[in-house]
Amino acid sequence: MFLLKLFIEGDSVKSRNVKRIVVISILVSLCAVLNIIDTSISSITFLGSGVRLGIANIVILVCLRYFDFKTLLEITALKSLLVGLILGTFATFIIGFVGSLLSVIVMTLAYKFLPKAFSIVSVSFLGALAHATGQLITVMLYNKIPYQALIIPSINIYVFSVITGIAMGIISKGVYRYTEKSKVFKDI
Repeated sequence: MFLLKLFIEGDSVKSRNVKRIVVISILVSLCAVLNIIDTSISSITFLGSGVRLGIANIVILVCLRYFDFKTLLEITALKSLLVGLILGTFATFIIGFVGSLLSVIVMTLAYKFLPKAFSIVSVSFLGALAHATGQLITVMLYNKIPYQALIIPSINIYVFSVITGIAMGIISKGVYRYTEKSKVFKDI
């Protein structure tokens, strides 16, 4: 009840901090749920090993507009840890975490430092390619696989990354318009 009262009552620093923690917790949970759904979809379709739609990336793309790099890293790390604990092994956690980390770094650099050069769709595209690259390098190093063995699978992964990166960017534009109108992230 106390937390609810703080959350509702106003603009105090404590109230804003509580609101921020609640919103970030919800975003981490949403990313994790979308990632689990994504994993389920890819396991029952023709997509193949390592290929995901990247629907959790929609949340990260929207967060790029409202949060700083440190917060994006926190959301990404907590999502990866949560999904790793629920679904995976240490290897799948590391592979997903490195891909997500590289993706957030690339997207943040493009979006925050070159905003006139990159739309949210192109930022998503770059993030998808960075995620795939991070995962492929991690698989290669973790499993001691020569890069030549990953050439054919990487073609499939990169082609799909281009398609899904663009699609998630387009969806993110729509979600962003909604968040702007509804002022969901106001005072965070």
